[in-house]
Amino acid sequence: MPNFTTEPSIFRTVRFWLIAVVVTIIATYLLTVRYVDSQLAQRNDNNIINDCHKVWSTRGLVTDVDNRLNDANSIASIQLAFAQGAKGVEVDVYFDLAMDRFIVSHDRPYNLKNGELLTLETLFNTLQHQGYIWLDFKKMTRLDEAGVQQAVARLQAITADSDMAQRIYVESEHPINLAYFHRAGFQSLFDTQPLPKSFIGTELIHNLYKIIFFFGEYSVMGIDYGEIDDPVYNDISERVLQNVPMFVYHVPDNQALITRLAQQDNVRVILNANETIAGFGVSACSELQ
Repeated sequence: MPNFTTEPSIFRTVRFWLIAVVVTIIATYLLTVRYVDSQLAQRNDNNIINDCHKVWSTRGLVTDVDNRLNDANSIASIQLAFAQGAKGVEVDVYFDLAMDRFIVSHDRPYNLKNGELLTLETLFNTLQHQGYIWLDFKKMTRLDEAGVQQAVARLQAITADSDMAQRIYVESEHPINLAYFHRAGFQSLFDTQPLPKSFIGTELIHNLYKIIFFFGEYSVMGIDYGEIDDPVYNDISERVLQNVPMFVYHVPDNQALITRLAQQDNVRVILNANETIAGFGVSACSELQ
């Protein structure tokens, strides 16, 4: 038979330890956030792009709307974006293990360019010294350690004879795989997927991403702006991430919003959600000069 006389003391003991664990977790979280904030505020980010022309092109400047998949990420659209004043272009790539090649494409099966596959090597050789490249590395999460190392080696090989390695930001939401590129000397873009402002835990999620970003020693953090009436990158984000170099993408085509973001020192790059609109003239040059 159970000893009912001992149950109250057992309950008190369990409650005590539960409270102690919860208090310890909360205290550790708060102290960690405070430490990370202080360290980020002192971090030297001089190697991170800080040009006052912050609006980059999404997959190049698309002119053929009816043939968007072929026009986007093409050499012609990327060169047009640079010609129109973009300092950088976001480019979608997959790493094909069997071919040992980076394929420029937004989708898989791969989008063809003029009926052929476009490799990242061909794109780099064509661009030469034109601007920065934000490499949106698709499905990096599916690569095992050997696959990631193969991809790093390939990227090193195709950038070895140029200054392209200094003009690349490699993006992924996979912190472990992304670290291989960072350790190889490439700028790393840690992509995050927090929930919008309407979510009650938005500050907690942002802080957890910030902690991962700091201890992973990545170069910049990426974030989807979200909807204009319920943004993911909102006033809470701006406060929590004020010391983190940010690349903000899918920003609605709103001139006032883009101008306001461009004036924030920690926002280094802005991608307009509309790839058919240039808007590269929006900048914070007057504020930074």
